[in-house]
Amino acid sequence: MGHLGLPLLVVLFTVSGLVTWGAGVTLTKTTDTFDHRFKIGDALGGLIILGIAGSLRRDSYNRSLLRAAASLAPPNLELETADIASIPLFEGDMESAGMPEAVHTLRKQIAAADAVLIATPEYNRSIPGVLKNVIDCVSRPPDPPLTGKPVAIFGASPGPYGTIRAQHHLRTICSILAMLLLPRPEVLVPRAKEKFDLEGDLTDEATRELVRKMMLALEEWTLRRQRGKEAAGTGT
Repeated sequence: MGHLGLPLLVVLFTVSGLVTWGAGVTLTKTTDTFDHRFKIGDALGGLIILGIAGSLRRDSYNRSLLRAAASLAPPNLELETADIASIPLFEGDMESAGMPEAVHTLRKQIAAADAVLIATPEYNRSIPGVLKNVIDCVSRPPDPPLTGKPVAIFGASPGPYGTIRAQHHLRTICSILAMLLLPRPEVLVPRAKEKFDLEGDLTDEATRELVRKMMLALEEWTLRRQRGKEAAGTGT
């Protein structure tokens, strides 16, 4: 799953599962108790990108930003989003007793994806606690799935700085965990209320173009990593 040219065979819609958005396909909004869900049409799979929104709010600007990224992505890229609402607070006793199933599920999703895309809000000049907790849970040994994984980050906020301070902190975390962080372009979406309509759709053309360029860059960044591993003979 997740290699160029292979079809995406199964899309699982569960509380702890995935919602899949694909570029160039029909997206149909349906009613859901937790998040917007989308139905994917007849699309061939390509690179699989796992999207993580660092907000649990139903109508979060950063959830909407992930949806925009899906619609602006190259044709051979599929964006799946992880449900992080069921990830418990990390603490050592939980690890000793065995990580909960929700954590194992998310680790498998990250491992199966070709790359990860994180949309972060900014809370008190840093990343939200829920996002830091998710990273803490999945970064524990053995075989932390984010290590060596291509990652891109972006974010939207109602304020004038567009999550620049949160992204700075998140880049530090990504570096510590040896993620392969896409360096450019940096996508900062300030004054988000002016960039999204009442349905949560990204309408600002300059921002849409920047997100489109980021998705193209993430595709190339991920393919370059895969080509490098093939040349080295590792295959993983």
